[in-house]
Amino acid sequence: MSRTFQISHISDIASRSGERANVKVVGADLGPATSLTIPAHRYGDRTAHLEARSNGNDHCEDGPLKLLPAKAYLIENCVIWSKYGLVFVGDHLIKESLFHFPKHLMPDISFEGEAYHETSAALDVDFSKAEHIDTATTCLAGIQENYYHWMMFVIGRFSPKVYDSFEANGTLGSDAVALVPSELSHYQAESLKPVTAALNITTREVSRNHLIRARNLIFPVIFPQGGLVPNPLIRWPIAVVANALSQPINAVRKIYVSRRDSQNRVLKNEAEVEALLKHLGFEIVVLSGMTLAQQISIFASATHIISPHGAGLTNIVFCLPGTKILEIHAAPYVNWCYLRLSALYNLEYGFIFGAAEEFDSNWVHNLTFKIPLETLMHVLVNERFLAF
Repeated sequence: MSRTFQISHISDIASRSGERANVKVVGADLGPATSLTIPAHRYGDRTAHLEARSNGNDHCEDGPLKLLPAKAYLIENCVIWSKYGLVFVGDHLIKESLFHFPKHLMPDISFEGEAYHETSAALDVDFSKAEHIDTATTCLAGIQENYYHWMMFVIGRFSPKVYDSFEANGTLGSDAVALVPSELSHYQAESLKPVTAALNITTREVSRNHLIRARNLIFPVIFPQGGLVPNPLIRWPIAVVANALSQPINAVRKIYVSRRDSQNRVLKNEAEVEALLKHLGFEIVVLSGMTLAQQISIFASATHIISPHGAGLTNIVFCLPGTKILEIHAAPYVNWCYLRLSALYNLEYGFIFGAAEEFDSNWVHNLTFKIPLETLMHVLVNERFLAF
């Protein structure tokens, strides 16, 4: 029998949980609001820079960016549906558990409301068959299949402040178990092991279509402004991963991160770009197939990194401060997450901007574009980036 749930922000549920039977959500602040200074771009075309910042669904100005405080929530008697990582409490579906999951890949759920502004969801799931568990945190969500999303929203949530906030007041009944997807990829397993070990948290693999009822669920909201605005709390777990998988290394390499193996946002003249950069002493790297340790080593040893926008640039979190980053954007898709990560990690950031030659309006990532080689050379001869 189909059941309808109201889609609600967890903060709204927490503020009124005492008014609802069988719904208890307790929130804890993870630190005061801070700001992140977004520096002016160091290289690239200023006209295109300003134009690009007004396009697409992301916007980022130079100067201080106010960061909303992250919070952790303790949800009593809730159900986690592993298939989509959805979290239900009472008659509510927590909106933050829908975060970044492609709705078109959820055919067994009927949403009411406009896209990304859903108000309710109807689904046919028998919650009485849920397996019971005492205390857990969930790493189950469609977002985990993308490298950026995994590192930011899964690994990034393993901050000691999350667990200390509840252990201090005795609200946890037992040690927490991290619910993780079965059949983890190599990079997922490599990154998850050190952070859970550092916090003394055990992991429990969960099959694709499984229901778990948790007496207590620890649910951190580390990215209250959405997935494109990082929170400084991610630095601790990222550092744990880096320390576990790499050794100190000298930064001496110039690299270009190729996307030749990707079907999304295809740079049509990438072969020409690679030939030019190789002639100028850049190494051409393809990250797919590498271990996480190998990726960390490459980025930690780089002085200069050039790359089209893509999940591989998440690895800039392993760079030394001052590393020069040149991101290649493709209109009409503009995403400033790596500009903000560069600011958080004290990296020097610039970009160049290419226009799409072919574009599918139904799927923004299905495009091809070109970067004029003279545009790239204009940056390469800029003394702020790479002087000869």
